[in-house]
Amino acid sequence: MTDSTPRNGGNGKLAISTRRFRPLKTHLFIVAFMVVLCIIGIGFTPWLAVTLLAPIVYTVWIFRVRTTVGPRGITAVYLLAKRRSVPWSDFKGIFFNKGGRAFAVTRSDKHVALPAISFNSLPELKEATGGLIPDPVTPAREAEDKKVEVFDRDGYSVLKDKES
Repeated sequence: MTDSTPRNGGNGKLAISTRRFRPLKTHLFIVAFMVVLCIIGIGFTPWLAVTLLAPIVYTVWIFRVRTTVGPRGITAVYLLAKRRSVPWSDFKGIFFNKGGRAFAVTRSDKHVALPAISFNSLPELKEATGGLIPDPVTPAREAEDKKVEVFDRDGYSVLKDKES
């Protein structure tokens, strides 16, 4: 979990731009594939027409869910549940579970699920929040670029500085 406190832009307000994070539109390729599978199924048994609801619901999910980061805080919009917001004054950090789902953690340790946010979204979150949410990904990638992979006789590898 990353932890952070709000920073002021000098005028008492947070220097945060509004940014929306949505599922990628490439998910629509999956919808097309699902429709093809449903049509094949309907060809075998007409009562499987009910399966066409799955791609419709998935399409609605793609266009409905989002996470908005703005000067007031983080707002998550879900498909069926009501939207939830975490103001910056109550924001404690970001938590990723083992399945890779992102959660905003409040000062009272409540978790608010953040749709369309992944670990790879951290550089964009850092940029959108003006550093309020830190980015551990970019410095690690830059440090790894400065190293080379060395293999020993047994096939094990280790990263070393280019000088050594």
